[in-house]
Amino acid sequence: MKGARILDESRAAVTTPEAQEGVLPEDASALRAACQRLEGWERWLQQQQMAVTAVAAPTGFEALRAEWMRQALAEMGLQTSLDEVGNVLAYHAGQGASQAVVAVTAHLDTAFPPGTVVRPERRDGRLWGPGICDNGAGLAALLALARLLREERWVPRTPVLLVANV
Repeated sequence: MKGARILDESRAAVTTPEAQEGVLPEDASALRAACQRLEGWERWLQQQQMAVTAVAAPTGFEALRAEWMRQALAEMGLQTSLDEVGNVLAYHAGQGASQAVVAVTAHLDTAFPPGTVVRPERRDGRLWGPGICDNGAGLAALLALARLLREERWVPRTPVLLVANV
């Protein structure tokens, strides 16, 4: 991707230098602290991953999971809405110092057909179940970012849009 760059210190991908300037702190210490905070949330993250995965979302039938995500993101203090095709949009205004918006996305659907029994579980220290990784993990990551924005009271210069997309 043109302009994409991996930050060695954090292993976070940011799409453009302009986005990096608007989102990441200059010395990246806040980003490192946030990563450490996430490590302490492993159990919470797994609970979120299992909860969102338990809401079946075969392709074309994402509405229940979309509403689950919209409500969870709203509870994190974000302005949420559903667009006309069923994407969940959760907005954090940041400082409003930029015309650009940084979007972080994760898809709502799973590759399993309607009627697939979805009962995520923990086995031998691992999470199991249809869609637990694709894409329960990505959706849990959106929730973690929303929680970081709220609990760390992080106000990036650039607005952030979290999208759970169909």
